[in-house]
Amino acid sequence: MSDLPAMVARDLMVNERNAGGIDMRKISSATVPSIPQTNGGILQSPDLVSFGFSELKEATSNFNQDAVLGEDGFGLVFKGWIDKDSLRPARPETGMPIAVKRLNQKGIRGQQELLAEIKYMGQLHHPNLVKLIGYCLEDDHRLLVYEFIPNGNLEDHLFGRNSHCQSLSWDIYMKVALGAAKGLAFLHSEADVIYRDFKTSNILLDMNYNAKLSDLGLAKDGPTGCNTHVSTRVLGTEGYAAPEYIRTGHLTAKSDVYSFGVVLLEVLSGRRAIDRNKPSGEQNLARWARSTINKHKFSQVLNPAILGKYSITSVIKVAQLASQCVSEEPKSRPKMKDVEILRVKSNQLSEGSVMPSCVNGVLDDAEEKQITKPAVMKSLDELEDAVYEADDLLDEIALSFSIEDGSWISHLWRSGKELFSSLNPFKKGMEENLDEILDGLEYLVKQRDPLGLREGVGDKPSLQKVPTAWSC
Repeated sequence: MSDLPAMVARDLMVNERNAGGIDMRKISSATVPSIPQTNGGILQSPDLVSFGFSELKEATSNFNQDAVLGEDGFGLVFKGWIDKDSLRPARPETGMPIAVKRLNQKGIRGQQELLAEIKYMGQLHHPNLVKLIGYCLEDDHRLLVYEFIPNGNLEDHLFGRNSHCQSLSWDIYMKVALGAAKGLAFLHSEADVIYRDFKTSNILLDMNYNAKLSDLGLAKDGPTGCNTHVSTRVLGTEGYAAPEYIRTGHLTAKSDVYSFGVVLLEVLSGRRAIDRNKPSGEQNLARWARSTINKHKFSQVLNPAILGKYSITSVIKVAQLASQCVSEEPKSRPKMKDVEILRVKSNQLSEGSVMPSCVNGVLDDAEEKQITKPAVMKSLDELEDAVYEADDLLDEIALSFSIEDGSWISHLWRSGKELFSSLNPFKKGMEENLDEILDGLEYLVKQRDPLGLREGVGDKPSLQKVPTAWSC
């Protein structure tokens, strides 16, 4: 294997002079071999293979249509085989599988994107980035060679474009989201790179459903010096691009955060980022979902396949995070290194997650209505943890009444038991006065109805009549 050859360096230098888009300071021509890094890093000596066109032709069985994995704006992607030691072409189903992307000379992507892909994918190493093995720049042939990722992309699993890709469980979707967040956080915090085209089709899934970010052809170096943004022509995918970037061409890392929020919303809702078949007010997923979530109408956004099947506590926290990521105001969006803490385990996000806005809303309601019985609220500060837990569990209790089949009873029972379990460890005064706490919680259910399920449902059972059964 060799470093970036002189031909690539010359092409990059020409591209830099013509378009001003490649920072040659980050391209190394050193001959010291690169050392793989476990947690990610910037390889000072990209160890890429320069393949001949005939080698890749043989590796893909003459670019056989049966070997086509997919297609994007760059061109067709073929599955091929090479010997893992010599890296020479191998017979199908032997050796090491690879993915070969062949540039369509008449396609919408061109030399600029190809060179950017070689620069970034060859230089940046991280467990959540697809590994670029090499390339071919022979004559007018332009091909890129990647590690083969067996489980397709997130878009196929969400929307069933590929018959081989099935819908995944909530836990796996959250594993994918966390991996993608880690990849983006690495690009922003360590590599100072803005992705610019983060979307479900660019999130590949390996054998263990770890997320691998692909296609950095539209990526840009982050702003330098006193600059707060990078000015560039607007490129990317409709529905994922941040509104301020579309309006001004000003690109920042917060543009990627917006795109990440859109992907989370697609996972939560089962809807595409843009759907022309929806009513006019719902065609743009980010705008519609942000407004709906902020009104606490979660059930209108969530995919019916999620309701009643997975913990609504976890789902609602992710929905609130997604809404924050797609905030109209970039400053209100979290940084990816903060979003990276996204972990859903035992129905909870990891410590340090952003406090959901509904918690503040519940506290505001409680304060405004003066629910200040000493046993219920010695002070807002003292009760904050209890209300935090109770508000999430009340969402589950309210959700029980929207489940049409008989499983609503077991759902309600489980939610009620969890509610009491969450209250027991708190202040001694609370433990001794659960009845009065329940009075306050009943009020909050009636006043806030967090999921917006009271409309058309009719009267709900009084919570005061349930505790005896819960305490069994």
